[in-house]
Amino acid sequence: MTIGLLPRTTGAPRTIGTVTIGALSFPFTFDLNLPTSRYLFDLADNGVTYEREASDALVRTLKTGDTFFDVGANCGWFSALASQLVGPTGSVIAFEPDADNRALLGLNAPLAAVIPAAVSNNGDGVKLYVNLDNEGGHSLWPCGMHPFNARTREAGNPTVTVPTVTLDQFAKFNPTAIKCDTEGAEWLVMDGARNVLGGSKLRLVILERNDGGLAALGHTFEQVADIMRGAGFTMESDSGTANNVGNTIWTRPA
Repeated sequence: MTIGLLPRTTGAPRTIGTVTIGALSFPFTFDLNLPTSRYLFDLADNGVTYEREASDALVRTLKTGDTFFDVGANCGWFSALASQLVGPTGSVIAFEPDADNRALLGLNAPLAAVIPAAVSNNGDGVKLYVNLDNEGGHSLWPCGMHPFNARTREAGNPTVTVPTVTLDQFAKFNPTAIKCDTEGAEWLVMDGARNVLGGSKLRLVILERNDGGLAALGHTFEQVADIMRGAGFTMESDSGTANNVGNTIWTRPA
């Protein structure tokens, strides 16, 4: 499914569905004219779990009362799932710089604390490149460079300036699990999370591997892996390749 080729529109129709993952069942709002949200809807409509390996890892790891960081939360799939797992005594902190994405995020994870900022290794603010072809593809590099993003490229790679935070600013919340999907900014995020990575409760980190995005920002996946290994984590799986985007699952024993 070439979701990156579908147009981004405003005033798109929304529908509320019920997502079932194992014993969990929860409502989820989809915006059918937004590519990532429509992709999630199509998967759910066919009984397929989005990013199954990562979702299953959260289900195995998060317990009632735990804390979860969702970095690059988009429309809130992982925040919604984590909210069900940690319950009312737990916490979900979702980081999302795009206002349109935050609107859906707020509907799908209403109890999450939403931080309206990009995550980096400093608090200086940053230029966010707006992806007009796929609302899940905003980035810190000109995303019109990607062959899927023709509308973005034709529009001249539009940008907005957004605030930045570091995860270490939130270290006191001592998360049990982190998901980070930032279109190639993963090294910047982890570089600003060294105290969080040393947290006593942290057991699981789900990191997107986007070699092209990392290279556009002057980094490599091996540099990200060095930070993770230095914090005592082992990579359990890697579904990303040089020509594709996927997740890496990092774990650390209790």
